[in-house]
Amino acid sequence: MSGRVISRTGKYRLFPIAGTALVTVAMLLLFTLALDTPLPVMQAYMALLGLGLGMVSRCWCSRCRTSSNSG
Repeated sequence: MSGRVISRTGKYRLFPIAGTALVTVAMLLLFTLALDTPLPVMQAYMALLGLGLGMVSRCWCSRCRTSSNSG
């Protein structure tokens, strides 16, 4: 989804910042897991981590592709 927004608008600065914030929050939440944590809670924390990583990695992939085409 972030790749589509970047392609349409050409603006990418918000995505690595928001993605890094999501990854940080997700890692802090994962740190609080215990043996008796319900499975849906663990899945939600991991999904949050995946969303954050997806925002960061898509942005850098798009940026690298754009910079390599201009040379």
